[in-house]
Amino acid sequence: MKKVVVDASISLKWVFEENDSEEARRILQMSQDGRLWLLAPSLWEYEIVSALATALRRKIVTLAKSRRLLKLLMQAK
Repeated sequence: MKKVVVDASISLKWVFEENDSEEARRILQMSQDGRLWLLAPSLWEYEIVSALATALRRKIVTLAKSRRLLKLLMQAK
């Protein structure tokens, strides 16, 4: 199985609409289908939490939504 390293910026595209979100979601789908094995750097969790905290401070997401997104992203890891 092909291994792909995804950083936080790719992972955040799974839950936020950004440039290249479609491609990032295609990578996630390939992983869920068993065609790819996703690997993440050791700082991935910290970067995800930091990005969600920033989105919360900027009122892009609510606290409840940021918690849901964090749970979703941690399941994908």
